[in-house]
Amino acid sequence: MVQRPIVYNKKNAGGKRMKESRGQGNASTIPALMIILLFAITAALPLASSIRTESISDGVSISPYPGGYDPEKDPLVKQGFRPRFPSPDSPFIQTLAPMPEDAVMHPYGWVPQTLSGSPTRAAEWTLYYNGTHIDVYVDTSSSGGGDLSSSEENQLDRIIDDFEQYAWPRVKDYFDPNDIVYHVDFKVHKIDGPSGTGGYYQPGTDEFHLDRDDFSWGGIIAAHEFQHYVHRQYDAYERLWVDEGCADFAAYLVYGIQNTLSSHVYAYLQWRPRHTVPVDDYTFYADTTTSYYGSSFLFELYMIEHYGGKNYTHALVKSTQRGVYGVNRALAAVGSTDRFDEAFTKFMVATRINDDYAGDGNYSYSLKSYSYGSLNLPLSRSHSGTPVTDSFSSMELYSVNSIRFSSPPEPGETYRMTLTYSAGDPIAALYYETPAPREVDIIDFGSSRSVTLDIEGWGTDFNSFQLITTSTDVSSLSYTLDILDLEPPVSSVSVSPYIPDGENGWYTTTPKITLKSEAGAKIYYSMNGGEQQLYSDPIYPTDGVWNISFHAVDRHDNIEPFNYLNIKVDTRTPTSSMDVDPDLPEDTWYTTPPLITLNTAHPMTTLQYKFGNDEYTNYTGPFNPPEGLTNLFWRSVDQAGNMETERSRLFKVDTIPPTLEYEIFPALPDGENGFYRTTPRVTLRSDDSEAIYYSLNGGDMLPYIGPFTIQDGTYTVRMLAIDQAGNRGDQLRFDIKVDTTSPHINGSFGDWEYDPDNSSSWLSFAPVLTLEGSESGMLMNYSLNGGAPVDYTKPVKFEDGVNEIWIYGVDPAGNPAEPLRFFLKIDRKAPFVEPGISSEPVNGWYLDRTVEVELTLSGDDERSSPVNIRYKWMGEEAKDYRSALKVPEGYSTLMYWAVDAAGNRMEARSIQFKKDSSPPSVAMSLQGPADGVVQAGSEILVDLSDSSDGNGISFYGISINGSTDFRWSPDPNFSLVLSEPGTYTITAYVKDGAGNVAQRSQEVVVIPVESGNGSDVQSSENGNHSWILYAIIGAALFILLMALAVMIVVISKHHKKEVEHIPPPPGHPVFDPHSHPQAPLPRPPQKRPELPSPPRPPEHIS
Repeated sequence: MVQRPIVYNKKNAGGKRMKESRGQGNASTIPALMIILLFAITAALPLASSIRTESISDGVSISPYPGGYDPEKDPLVKQGFRPRFPSPDSPFIQTLAPMPEDAVMHPYGWVPQTLSGSPTRAAEWTLYYNGTHIDVYVDTSSSGGGDLSSSEENQLDRIIDDFEQYAWPRVKDYFDPNDIVYHVDFKVHKIDGPSGTGGYYQPGTDEFHLDRDDFSWGGIIAAHEFQHYVHRQYDAYERLWVDEGCADFAAYLVYGIQNTLSSHVYAYLQWRPRHTVPVDDYTFYADTTTSYYGSSFLFELYMIEHYGGKNYTHALVKSTQRGVYGVNRALAAVGSTDRFDEAFTKFMVATRINDDYAGDGNYSYSLKSYSYGSLNLPLSRSHSGTPVTDSFSSMELYSVNSIRFSSPPEPGETYRMTLTYSAGDPIAALYYETPAPREVDIIDFGSSRSVTLDIEGWGTDFNSFQLITTSTDVSSLSYTLDILDLEPPVSSVSVSPYIPDGENGWYTTTPKITLKSEAGAKIYYSMNGGEQQLYSDPIYPTDGVWNISFHAVDRHDNIEPFNYLNIKVDTRTPTSSMDVDPDLPEDTWYTTPPLITLNTAHPMTTLQYKFGNDEYTNYTGPFNPPEGLTNLFWRSVDQAGNMETERSRLFKVDTIPPTLEYEIFPALPDGENGFYRTTPRVTLRSDDSEAIYYSLNGGDMLPYIGPFTIQDGTYTVRMLAIDQAGNRGDQLRFDIKVDTTSPHINGSFGDWEYDPDNSSSWLSFAPVLTLEGSESGMLMNYSLNGGAPVDYTKPVKFEDGVNEIWIYGVDPAGNPAEPLRFFLKIDRKAPFVEPGISSEPVNGWYLDRTVEVELTLSGDDERSSPVNIRYKWMGEEAKDYRSALKVPEGYSTLMYWAVDAAGNRMEARSIQFKKDSSPPSVAMSLQGPADGVVQAGSEILVDLSDSSDGNGISFYGISINGSTDFRWSPDPNFSLVLSEPGTYTITAYVKDGAGNVAQRSQEVVVIPVESGNGSDVQSSENGNHSWILYAIIGAALFILLMALAVMIVVISKHHKKEVEHIPPPPGHPVFDPHSHPQAPLPRPPQKRPELPSPPRPPEHIS
């Protein structure tokens, strides 16, 4: 066992009690607590090494009283303890009184389920005592009762003091031979309230649990459970009856046989005297009376007192053998030649008699009494006088049963006892109740379960004696006791009537046989060597020859020699029976001579018979009756003279069979393959028969009453003639085939059912035709669409198109079947429609106003079913296709599909169209000219933004005087300056998304600039200067345009949007939407409407 250090507290250096809280902490503070704990331990180590333990005392003297023990002066008695027992110098310790009546010390290793783990879940452990051998922790949580009261402290101090000074040294002295136990912990908490569980030892630990509400007997619990702990260090798997006996003995070492121990002993001796040891752990655990505690304790007490004391307990705990085997090992270790059965026998006797003067002193305890009376098992039963015949129907294994026998009827006589057990190995002893010293005889059964004993001296040497017994298994016990008598009895017999009343010494009436013997004797008899029977009433033998043996047995089992009586009885008239083979009713004719056998069940009986008026003849064996009608008479006669009444029977015998012939009309078959196509007629004839029978195809035989016809079918006809005696003539037979009915043909298309009223409907699958004739062996052929006949050998498959099939058949007899016709129209191919468009698109747009779509079937032939073409324009209802479809303006989607008459469907397809057959509308607005007149050099703003088109406008452009050299722009706003006077035609162009171009023109008159008004238009005299000025202005504009171009490129790259910039045509006045800085900003270009997404065709369009 690994030793652990004992930690002391400085506050406890001068006393025995202290408090140290052991509560549960929060998981989050664990690291901090561990650091604090580490510093605390480091700081405490030097202090702990300097502290020593001091003696423990509670201030109460337990030394003997100098002036004699007076319970009234004992301070412990005033605190509720029992007075010292049995003397002031007793080695045992006083305990509180009274002990709870329902107190329990649980079997070794048991932890109550309702308590297991519960103390550590909610307990706050406070170190109450820190000692040399034990540490005591108390649950001081609010649920555990808080701090101990002063009364509880006094009681707990007493428990600790008793354990330290008495339980520890005494238990270790007896049960710790190797001194391996050095320290234990007590945990005090509330378990289950007062009484009940007072405490328990937790296996696998060195912890003992005490119930705070059961301090009154806590010391006993501590000593008891401490032994379990010590015992477990040596033998962890000992049987409960051994370990609990040792644990109770440990409590006895400290407190004597008081309180708990006395209740255990009482439960065994007075309440459950049959609950003894050894016993299996389950039975021990299941017992709620604590009686097994009592028997286990007394067994260990006996063994320790008679087999070496502590040497025996040392050997017992050291042995790892369990139960009985461990006891045997311990007995051998202390040098005893006894083994468990011998030791148990002595324990059994000692527990019953507890007599120091019996035998060699091995049948007693040092204790003679305890709190509840004498230390003796009670007597099981007693008998006075003889004879005695009794039993125990069931004795539990190793249960002690005792019987006292007293008042012998004849003192000095020899008495015989018999003992018979049903199971196990019997154990028994006789205890003679004489003046001291007294004898105990151990009965030797050998290998038997029964024994016979002769007892002498009863009534002279002793007046009573006891039988103390048990068995090693559950058993019954039968026992007897009576005076020994060796003289056999005598029996006699009488028969009535005395002389046989029949012939040859036979009784023809039942005789009465009476047997007699002396009083108390039993008579047994057997018939013809059979099983012996107990005679009780007169014997009336049944018929037969009997050899009767009989004899008497007196109550002392003296047996008379056998007597014999021979007697013959026949009280019945003999009977006979007749067996006839074959056995037919009496009025039935035999067609073969029957064999007659006569029988009788009576021995020594003669059978006689005769036919008609003949004389009787003795029967010697089976015989046959003669031909014709005859009467048979027979009877039986036995040797006693009894004769049976005459019996008779009529026999009819005829052994000649009749004849038979037949005729068929017409004589020969008139059909093919041996068939009759007309119904044949059959006639039967017989001259000497009583009846004629016939059958068809093995059916029931029918009586023939006249010519009969045979219907369609193949038959085997059998015929038979029978005469009045039942003789059967030879059976005739012939085979015949008749078929007068035309067959018919059945045609089947599997799961599909043909409807002749709807045969014009088209099918989208090709059914397979299976033919079946109504008759076996029919020949069938078919013609498809007027083709040559084809023999039918397998199901017929059809191709697409219109199919007409005729089926013909004939049966084996040549009867033709009515032709069968099927008309099938099959089309398994889905139709396919190809669209045709009347013109080609330009840049994806159809510009032709009359563009049409024509839907045409593809792959259609004469085998195809009619097809219906369907179409729908987006947003419209579906329609049947009749003629070419006109494409609507703008964006549109055409869906089309087809369904044929067979239900085959073409999946819907779609075409998207963009059609624009109309040019856009041009709206041109000029800002600057007044009534179409503008001064030279003035800015003219051209606004085309109000132009419109159903499909949107893509580009705008303007030209001067019909020039075609101009640029398209997405911007509808333009700016231009006309420097030279004159008349100009400004033409605006608008292009839609389909490429359609529209134009509109307007004339503008440019007049010279008036002098003095700062106009750029100069006089002719200043023409050269104007040109220079224009050149400068042009250069500046060019530079400005280049800068704007660079900016536009940069901006367009930044926004990822390209805008086409077309330079002005050469030779024309400069115009540009952004060339005039004083002009208002142009409006954004008009956006084209977005194309709608083409609609998705629905999955099914009708």
